[in-house]
Amino acid sequence: MKTSPALLLAALSVLACGGGRAAEPPVVGVLEQFGITRTPGGPVTARPTYILTDRKLAAPTTFSGLQGGGSNASVICCYDVKNLVPVTLAGELAKYGQDDDFRYLYVAAPTADRRRWTSLMEVLMHSRADPADAMPFSAAVIAARFGKDPTPRTFDVGGVRVGFEDFYRKKTDRLVYRFTLGADKVEFSEEARPH
Repeated sequence: MKTSPALLLAALSVLACGGGRAAEPPVVGVLEQFGITRTPGGPVTARPTYILTDRKLAAPTTFSGLQGGGSNASVICCYDVKNLVPVTLAGELAKYGQDDDFRYLYVAAPTADRRRWTSLMEVLMHSRADPADAMPFSAAVIAARFGKDPTPRTFDVGGVRVGFEDFYRKKTDRLVYRFTLGADKVEFSEEARPH
């Protein structure tokens, strides 16, 4: 059987384009930032920031936070995860005399390039510098960068249609962050504590 060069080239171009596989959905999760004090009501001595994800990270990743009601979500740009070794929150917070439990947890840091920071990120960084402000902060996150703030609650990331919603579930007294990634849904929730 003779193979034509055109047929071989067509087969190679299909392989080079991923062989028709669906696009990989972006990693999603929740950002948690805690103000740690050595004594109740004392000054904040540390403010670790963690990102809990739906799956393990394969490469350093930049996340944007999403938060707020209405038809748009406020963007919190950005947090970077550079160390790909997951940590346990119990292990991390043992350093500070606290404890909790999460899986696929990574230490995160604000993106060094301040030009990328959104106005909400600037507010968070100002609060982070205040030793009297021990309030925790949390937000949904997605491995994506946005060109504008706020952003619609439905958008595309890497060829995947993404929907985002956050709401309070009264029956369980929990805050819920729900992502629709193509046909799949990923949901995170947390106790509705003061933020």
